[in-house]
Amino acid sequence: MATNYTTNYDLCQWESTDQVLRTDFNADNAKIDAALFALDSAMVKLCTGTYVGDGDESRTVSVPFPPRAVFLCTQYGETYRDIGSGHVYGGLALAGHPLRHKNCDALVISDTGFTVYQYSIDNLSAIQMNLDGVTYQYIAVG
Repeated sequence: MATNYTTNYDLCQWESTDQVLRTDFNADNAKIDAALFALDSAMVKLCTGTYVGDGDESRTVSVPFPPRAVFLCTQYGETYRDIGSGHVYGGLALAGHPLRHKNCDALVISDTGFTVYQYSIDNLSAIQMNLDGVTYQYIAVG
């Protein structure tokens, strides 16, 4: 059994005369595991990327963690163009709060990434987040 313990996490610090016990190592490992888990859970995760639109009606992009927020724009920084009732090229979505235009989904977050859409709403407005040949860039926050 250890005679001394560390200040911050109360981990064993053995003296040369202390008997080393397996249970001390197991207890220390459990403390370290809990501290690392708490640290990892508290860290903000970021992921950036691009994709080139293929014109399909929807496209799913995977990211390495469940995102809490996604911001998307074209390579020129466009998110919206006012042409009549407007065309949406990007914007901000939050988990549970998709980016919508005229009550239509434009960008929806899932546990594995996000899905963008490409379609006309009416003859004056459209969701255009997967235009064929257009490069889009995004940042995902977890």
